[in-house]
Amino acid sequence: MTITDNGDGSVTFDSTGGGGGSVSWGAILGTLSNQTDLQNALDLKADISSLAAVATSGDYTDLINTPSIPSVLNDLTDVTIATPLGYNVLRYDSITQQWINDTPQSIAGKIDINDLDDVDIVTPTNGQVLTYDSVTQSWENATPSTSPTGNAGGDLSGTYPNPTVHRIHGVDMQSGTPTDGDTWVYSNTNSKWQHQMLHASQVDNDSAVTGQHVDDALDHLNTTKIDANAPITAATKTKITYDADGLVTAGADLAASDIPSGIDATKIGAGTVSDTEFGYLDGVTSAIQTQLNNKKDSLAYGNVYATTVGASSTVFAAISGLTTFNATESNRHFAVPVAGIVKNFYVKMSGTQSATGSLVITIRNNATSSAVTVTVTNGDGASPTKSDNTNTLTVAAGDLLAIQLINNATATSASVVSMSFVIERT
Repeated sequence: MTITDNGDGSVTFDSTGGGGGSVSWGAILGTLSNQTDLQNALDLKADISSLAAVATSGDYTDLINTPSIPSVLNDLTDVTIATPLGYNVLRYDSITQQWINDTPQSIAGKIDINDLDDVDIVTPTNGQVLTYDSVTQSWENATPSTSPTGNAGGDLSGTYPNPTVHRIHGVDMQSGTPTDGDTWVYSNTNSKWQHQMLHASQVDNDSAVTGQHVDDALDHLNTTKIDANAPITAATKTKITYDADGLVTAGADLAASDIPSGIDATKIGAGTVSDTEFGYLDGVTSAIQTQLNNKKDSLAYGNVYATTVGASSTVFAAISGLTTFNATESNRHFAVPVAGIVKNFYVKMSGTQSATGSLVITIRNNATSSAVTVTVTNGDGASPTKSDNTNTLTVAAGDLLAIQLINNATATSASVVSMSFVIERT
């Protein structure tokens, strides 16, 4: 008989022999000395049908009662993370004995320098610095000293803070007190800067007069000068007399006889008027502009309405003819016959405007409001006459005029008796 281990906990008995005799056990080595020992050993083995799937598959997922393996931090029992934010860190909370997400101090806000243990700043001011105090062993704010101390060097002598300048670029300066008007001049003879009045020979001449230095120019002028004439009375004259040297010897007022006849008109004023145009003035007996102004004609327009405007409403009135108001502006348009300037707008009222709002009356040109306007208020009293003599409106022939009336009151307006204005032709 052959016993084969199948590797899955089972064995196979294979009996070979002849004559149908009994099975020969043969020699059994080890501790299994007989069939009883073998049966006892086999009894200790589990039947394959009673084994769990993992016994043959070796797969962890076939295990039962397996522990939960955490996949994220929040799966751990001592971690509590609530909606983490950028740059959060885990901080241990000794009270809850949990690791919780939080913003570190270095990110949540800047640390004030005064929070450091070795810094003591009290009411800092502009320009102060931190200096170390060895007594208090802390950094403290203080105003730095701007004045140097000790002995001065270089071109300075004495001590700080009040040294004395005794050289310029290493060249000594003359001692003593300078007098008014002195300047510093370098002296080759003394090899130092000296304070003295400048001589004309030390100043370069940059004028048109011949000479390298000022004293040279003065000498030249002295030799080429022209002696003055005898004094004359100071005055402003339009005619002068001068001598061969070009010096004025006398002065007089310009007389009519001094002006030549036949002066070209282009020589008068700006020179834009010709002789022919200048001749047009012949026969003028009075101011030309006044005469022209008197030739300018004006057209007066007006109309009597004796009509009110409804509460909180806007209507339009015709310049002349129709005496009723209309809510549509085009129904009251008036075509201007001439180009000109609308001015002197007058409105006569009857009754008193309501205190709840004003009545605004405006001349409109081509459906556009102009600056020519009259406002009637309750403060104007009963039956006032209002006018606008300041603002004007320039119109062209064919423009469409209308008068707009806006009643801002919550009651019917006072009665508009009449309206009139002038168009001054241009």
